[in-house]
Amino acid sequence: MLPNKILCLVSFAILMSSACMSPEKESTLENNSNKIKVPIRNLNQDFKDYWFSGKAEITTYQLSQVRYGELREGTAVNIFVTEDFNPIEQVKTTNSSENSIPVLKLNNTKKFITGIYPYSIMNSTFSPLTTKQHPLKISSSTQEWCGQIYMQLNNADKFNIISHSYFEGEAD
Repeated sequence: MLPNKILCLVSFAILMSSACMSPEKESTLENNSNKIKVPIRNLNQDFKDYWFSGKAEITTYQLSQVRYGELREGTAVNIFVTEDFNPIEQVKTTNSSENSIPVLKLNNTKKFITGIYPYSIMNSTFSPLTTKQHPLKISSSTQEWCGQIYMQLNNADKFNIISHSYFEGEAD
């Protein structure tokens, strides 16, 4: 599952390294334990017009995925959308507030058949748009007939990872 998260991060890094940035300034972010200085990202107007239009960008791919030692065919989908994010609660906001920050969210899904049963993987990455810092949250889940696995990385006061699995040796 870790390679899927890395793929999401690499995809986002490539996307964000384009011309959406201006000269660096710094902002001070406060969390529960200290103040952190992070570079500000100034988004150009073309970027804002495109990504804050209330629409999503969806791309579908034919997928070739190795699972259980065999190549499986399926479908992969990337969905990019901006939304307001509550960095304290680490969730999408229902109502924007002064604590909300805009993020670009990538939902990456993979669906394929392993023998007779379906397999589904979903990764979500929430990356801040107005500051240059690591993603605020990354989550990954895998579902199959045998059970499911869920992993989440939160970037709040520090990096925190939780994982839940139906496999012995990987459980809570």
